[in-house]
Amino acid sequence: DDGVVHVESGSFRVDRRRALDKLMRFQLPQAEMFMLPWVRCAVASGATYVKLAPVQDALELRFDGRPFTRQELADPYSCLFDKHKPENRRNRELAIGLLSVLRLKPQFVTLNSGAPASRSRLRVESLESDRVDPSEDPGSDTVIKVVPGPATPGLWDPERAEWVESLCRVCRVPIWLSGLESARVKIPPHPP
Repeated sequence: DDGVVHVESGSFRVDRRRALDKLMRFQLPQAEMFMLPWVRCAVASGATYVKLAPVQDALELRFDGRPFTRQELADPYSCLFDKHKPENRRNRELAIGLLSVLRLKPQFVTLNSGAPASRSRLRVESLESDRVDPSEDPGSDTVIKVVPGPATPGLWDPERAEWVESLCRVCRVPIWLSGLESARVKIPPHPP
């Protein structure tokens, strides 16, 4: 006995909203980099391609690979409070991209994912407003769409396309920017 007396034990509660707000401010140096975590998310999902392009008044990122489940989309930020593990990497990248794009004040962000018969749609308007519904999108790709709000800076232009291309040159999968395949450095596979 070293004279230490146990007085009380318990737990503490984290204000989720405030924690997400702090994370939102410090995830990426520039909010405009939101698409980069989504490219990493696609790669971690086993995608064979990533397509990024303006569609009407929105910016759309689309990829194949393992779709998100309704359960994963129901709380897209929960993985940020879990221990870093390889199996939650894609969820973390999705959440980091969402937190970053929310700094740009979009009108909303949607994510459609899943097999055609059981597709789900996540709609995010703010940190306090997100919901998952059945998707009416007929495809099988995961599709993330950012619809700008009145205060949102331009989401896509030739300069931004060059920026994404330069930062993703060593990506393992082809990236298509506005319908053109991005130049990339092909990395040879590691010898066995």
